[in-house]
Amino acid sequence: MNKLAMRFAVVRFMPYVQTREFANIGIILTCPKTGFFDYKIEQKYNRLSNFFQHFNSRVYRTATA
Repeated sequence: MNKLAMRFAVVRFMPYVQTREFANIGIILTCPKTGFFDYKIEQKYNRLSNFFQHFNSRVYRTATA
């Protein structure tokens, strides 16, 4: 079994830049040695509507598209 170093980045959604509040909505994973690249972004936004006041689901759907 080969061990490979992977790199990752967390995808954040920040609907209100003024408050600097954000929610983690996904992850990006890469392996430079093999050229592997994959990502996963959450499509459900129920958690976000409870977290942010005046949450607009249309903004989230547009941003993740």
